[in-house]
Amino acid sequence: MNIIHSTLDTLRDRWAPISHTSTFRSTGQVTPEEFVLAGDYLVYKFPTWSWSDASHPSKRAPHLPAGKQFLITRGVPCHRRLDENFAGDAGQDEAMVQDGFASGGGGEAGGEDDGWLRTGGLAASQEARMRDVRTVDESGNVGEREEEEEIPDMEDEDDDEEAIIRDPKGSGTTAPLRTYTLYITYTPYYRTPRLYLSGYLSPSEPLPPT
Repeated sequence: MNIIHSTLDTLRDRWAPISHTSTFRSTGQVTPEEFVLAGDYLVYKFPTWSWSDASHPSKRAPHLPAGKQFLITRGVPCHRRLDENFAGDAGQDEAMVQDGFASGGGGEAGGEDDGWLRTGGLAASQEARMRDVRTVDESGNVGEREEEEEIPDMEDEDDDEEAIIRDPKGSGTTAPLRTYTLYITYTPYYRTPRLYLSGYLSPSEPLPPT
């Protein structure tokens, strides 16, 4: 499916007419000239970005100058990653949000497919258990609901230098550090920049397909 989509994108960009009339303020689309100007500014402000040329002159896009076919930055680190709980696992709930209202993950709101999926929240049963926590004595008698104590502010406490445990490796994660190569190209069909990512587990090991 990805191959079909990539082929379709390539054909559409190849045969799409090139517009040199700016409509950015009204449509958000940019011309190739505006793309180059924006790329020059990005390279100026953030030197980790640079312009790159096509691998062969025959593969250059005619609407972009030589040496400025696309933008690239390498070795962008990913210090934090989403875990398996992000998609609503581990007892977490998900809801479809439509027109500002949320419905349960298994229900429908208005019978339409439009909307966005909110994940990562606690299920209703978990919230109820968190609100209704009571003590039980040795005879099995349930006590009164305890009033929540005020949680002290950690900023009000002085740090004990001797109590601070420092990570000898300088990192709190055992997972290998992932790095990414980012590419920004221009798509004539949509008349907008397009971002691509290439991930690596190590400098020579690309991320496996999911």
